Amino acid sequence: MPPAPTIQAGSETLVNACTPGSQAALRKALQAPASKVSEPTEAAKLVHALLCGYRLSPNLAFLREHMGRTVTRKDSATGSDEETATVRPDAELIAALPRAGDAWGAEVQAYGDEVVLTYWRDAATVETRTLAYTGGRWRIVGIGSAAD
Repeated sequence: MPPAPTIQAGSETLVNACTPGSQAALRKALQAPASKVSEPTEAAKLVHALLCGYRLSPNLAFLREHMGRTVTRKDSATGSDEETATVRPDAELIAALPRAGDAWGAEVQAYGDEVVLTYWRDAATVETRTLAYTGGRWRIVGIGSAAD
């Protein structure tokens, strides 16, 4: 069953992150001269793999190649303290990354050699992925989740 084209998060209607319009907007943000993103085409490929890629071997291998040695994981939920941990990426963590289109309202904030991808996993959960350009390639160095 394909992901819903939109979801409601409170009073906001969020568009699926894998529509052509959403993907074009993300690419445009990464390629904007003011963002000064290194290798914006490569950053866009990684963002697409995270949002729209399926949990298939080629996509998982692509994500594995783009993992940092360690990843900072931040999780929070309403009524509890934020939990932060530094973890080594393993098969379970990598398999949980591709959303296969189950992502809405995606935005990127680009800061040259750092890109922060934010999207809604569902109507109550916002997730982030922090990418860093290091060693001549984009790497996933942070993951976060905030649930209501």
